[in-house]
Amino acid sequence: MRVSRVWTRVAMVLVGAWLFVAAFVMEPGGGTPTSQQFTNTWLSAAFAVFFGLLSLAVPRARLFNVAVGVWLVVSTFAFPTPGELIWNNVICGVLLAALALVREREWHPGPFAHRHRVRA
Repeated sequence: MRVSRVWTRVAMVLVGAWLFVAAFVMEPGGGTPTSQQFTNTWLSAAFAVFFGLLSLAVPRARLFNVAVGVWLVVSTFAFPTPGELIWNNVICGVLLAALALVREREWHPGPFAHRHRVRA
């Protein structure tokens, strides 16, 4: 049975959305989002959502989320901030990279392929 892996791309979008929300919810410092970790988290989340949505049309675009996930893990320790945002970023970065590495079982041309065009 051939199953497409669209669920992994949707999951990448959801992980990115959670990262964006977590940047605001888990920010230490009494709700003043001024740290480097805060900026890194919401920017990484925006890229994760963008590449996740783009991969719905172009499946190979999911590989950019491997880079976003690795960056998120590495940069978490480069910009240390006390709080649970650090471990959230590490877990989400690993999850994002792992989801992006799930291979497609079948070739998916995307919605912009020539097979989907209507002939005149």
